[in-house]
Amino acid sequence: GITRVTLNGSRTYTGSAQTAPVSNYSSNTSTQSGTYSATDAGTYTAKYTPKSNFQWSTGSSTTSAISIEWSIAKAAPTYTAPTAKSGLTYTGSAQAVLNAGSTSHGTIYYSTNNSSWSTTIPTKTNAGTYTVYWKLTGDSNHTNVASTSISVSVAKATPATPTLSKTTMTFDLPGSNTFTVTRSGTGAITATSSNTAKVTTSVSGTTVTVTS
Repeated sequence: GITRVTLNGSRTYTGSAQTAPVSNYSSNTSTQSGTYSATDAGTYTAKYTPKSNFQWSTGSSTTSAISIEWSIAKAAPTYTAPTAKSGLTYTGSAQAVLNAGSTSHGTIYYSTNNSSWSTTIPTKTNAGTYTVYWKLTGDSNHTNVASTSISVSVAKATPATPTLSKTTMTFDLPGSNTFTVTRSGTGAITATSSNTAKVTTSVSGTTVTVTS
């Protein structure tokens, strides 16, 4: 009799067709049927039957087909991971904080909370340091890449020098006059007098009142 065909080892996806990893198969003594060759990751069943004038040397049925379940495992994906954008400075508008990742073996997702995921790169508006996340969900032939955190920063902007609607003013004493301040950002405006015994100042929004 001939030695029974047995499973021997495993396969991992390569993109090319692969045969079942078996021992003791010879096309001279047995035939193979079922799925004994495949390309994609998955589980398959191959069958091996002795040819005429041959039989298995062991087993209760020495001429019946042997069914062997075998599999092709998913392969690790190839990818370029996202990276934090450098040199971000507050502009008042939302800015993408990552350089996009890429892969042809699945889909890269992004998150700001490690819970809700999107293919859209996260954006931030205000200055600060943030933690964002990415992960890769592999396609049918590739494994996943678990969630990974990235620290990103948006620096504070340097404000432009404020401009004044007036740089000199004349008024009767006692009396008051006003001027407005134009500045970038939304920071508070303050005004002080160098001689509070004679002149006082008050601020409302961007309007400064000078009283003498």
